Amino acid sequence: MPPPPAAASGTQIHLNSVTFEQLRANDLSVTQATRLLAHRERMGGFKSVDDLDAVDGFPVDVLAGLKSRATV
Repeated sequence: MPPPPAAASGTQIHLNSVTFEQLRANDLSVTQATRLLAHRERMGGFKSVDDLDAVDGFPVDVLAGLKSRATV
C-alpha cells in the first residue's frame, strides 16, 4: 500500500496568511518557505498570485504547483 499523501499537500494556500509550518507541509523547502515569507514581509503582502514570480529560488515546476494552489 502506498504511503498517504501529506495532510496539507494540495490544499489552498492563502499567501498573505500562510505560516512557515503550512508552507513546509505543502512540500516547500526551508529555504523556499523562508524566502516566500521574507518577500511577503518586505512587500507588505501579496497583491496577486503572480507576485510569486518575484520570489527567488523556486524551480519552474515548484512555482507552477504553488501558483495553482495559491490565493491572496
